[in-house]
Amino acid sequence: MSADLVKTKRIRPEIAAGLVGAAVPLVAVGVAQVLTAAGVHDLLCPSGGLECIATDILTSFGVAVVLGWIALALLAVRPAWLVALAGAFLTLLLAGLSLRFAAIGLWHLLPLSAACFAAAAWLTTRFGDQPHE
Repeated sequence: MSADLVKTKRIRPEIAAGLVGAAVPLVAVGVAQVLTAAGVHDLLCPSGGLECIATDILTSFGVAVVLGWIALALLAVRPAWLVALAGAFLTLLLAGLSLRFAAIGLWHLLPLSAACFAAAAWLTTRFGDQPHE
């Protein structure tokens, strides 16, 4: 008996991670809007001054990365948690370095984040599938 196996086309992990990475800054902006509208911003930083910007950015980016982790898991990018953490770390690192040399906005952050998440997926899938002896 022969069975015809149906091959399903799967999106490459690097492409899926790049798409999720490009969405992370946009989701972070949306999360920041929701946190402000819901009053959570006032709970996190009651003074409401300029010193609250780091709290707002890190909180909204953290929530966006957790949502990105869920999206990566749904897109079958393995290990999703490691890709999300490495992509977020690379994004924050390169965005921080690029801010020292030029003023970047959200539209510059989208391709940067996409490239960082794609690189994280490539690195984790490349070195994570090594046979163990």
